[in-house]
Amino acid sequence: MPTDLAAFAASGLAVGEAILAPARGTNSAFGGFIAGAEADGFDLIPVVSVWATPGGMVTREAIETLVGLLDDGLRTALGERPLAGVLLAL
Repeated sequence: MPTDLAAFAASGLAVGEAILAPARGTNSAFGGFIAGAEADGFDLIPVVSVWATPGGMVTREAIETLVGLLDDGLRTALGERPLAGVLLAL
């Protein structure tokens, strides 16, 4: 069964500020990003968070859409101010 965009939407697809509240205080990579940013006094610019229950190969449409969200979000963030780094949870 292919892993399509609907699989990501059903399991976990969030963009921008919608990423932060559910992740805050969790024992997850994003929870750690938030805790570290708060402890060290830097701003996070959340771009995209995706998760899908493992299935088959990820469809081309899903990959292109998700990469597009990441690319657009990073370009927007870079256009607003300089970035010190990028945090990725793979």
